[in-house]
Amino acid sequence: LLIPIDNAFARLFLGGVPEQSTSITIFRGDGAEEAFVYYWKGRVAGASATDDTVTLECENIFTSMRRPGLRARYQKNCRHALYGRGCNLDQDDYAVVGIVTSMSGFTCTIDDVIDSNIADGHFTGGMIKNSDGYLRYITNHAGTTLTLMRPFVALEEEVNGSNGQATVTLYPGCDHTTTACKDKFSNLLNFGGFPFI
Repeated sequence: LLIPIDNAFARLFLGGVPEQSTSITIFRGDGAEEAFVYYWKGRVAGASATDDTVTLECENIFTSMRRPGLRARYQKNCRHALYGRGCNLDQDDYAVVGIVTSMSGFTCTIDDVIDSNIADGHFTGGMIKNSDGYLRYITNHAGTTLTLMRPFVALEEEVNGSNGQATVTLYPGCDHTTTACKDKFSNLLNFGGFPFI
């Protein structure tokens, strides 16, 4: 779809596609009659600009109806997302409150929760939630140190503003094996893998 660059609608796409989905409906009419009929409906998937036109790449509305067929995988480890549908665990049943004493980039140090009863790796694959409810995925847990998937700027600001006393909630992770499902969560009835293939 080509639109002149001075068009108000076209100018919305000069910096790329907006955050919100943009629907387009095209009607076709006969010059002799004033009646217009529905011709095509879709959404904007991409945009590019040249000197005098904006090109909108559109896809048919029916592409939004694409759905995966059989989503379950036949695999040894559990296919369910931890605390999600199929797993059926309530994350609040496993929540642990801790205090973050320092935070820098991907790494944070926790006090008042990691003790001799919690082994290294207990929170690997789990989540950390700050007081505002923002979450980060934990990629590694060793001792009192947690490594996060990406920086947690909100938590770092909270730690700095509280002199190293930011309260967080930690949720243990799962390695999707029958051992973790049985021994760590007592959830073997909901195990979504096929360990004997």
